[in-house]
Amino acid sequence: MQGLLKNPSASWKSEEQHVCMATVLKGETDLVAVLGTGAGKSMLAIIPSMVQPKEATVLVLPLNSLMLDYQRRLEEFRVPYQVYGTDKPLSSSTNLILVTADKALTPQWRSALAMLNQSKKVARLIFDEAHIPLMSKDYR
Repeated sequence: MQGLLKNPSASWKSEEQHVCMATVLKGETDLVAVLGTGAGKSMLAIIPSMVQPKEATVLVLPLNSLMLDYQRRLEEFRVPYQVYGTDKPLSSSTNLILVTADKALTPQWRSALAMLNQSKKVARLIFDEAHIPLMSKDYR
């Protein structure tokens, strides 16, 4: 992790994060990671996009504030990413795709994802803060 993030002090936040990362990278089973705030859940999406270049990771975010936070962190770590918007096709040269939960429900998104999967395997869909759209009665 230190080499990938170009940060000599980077380390696993917990043994649970380490176990979750190994599970994500194997890609053999679904995973629900319930870790505390600041426990490194974001890395479960970021690292696979860096070490598995022939696979795409899709990160579904329910809030615009989360989208902005991820963009800030990805730019800080110099991790290439693409934010899905209906105005441009998904690029098979990008390994990490961010999409808002409301756009992920559209037929255009499903079509764009299917087209991407023809040129690059979409290996994982990660839902950050997935409880928000499920628990909130007034969520969009």
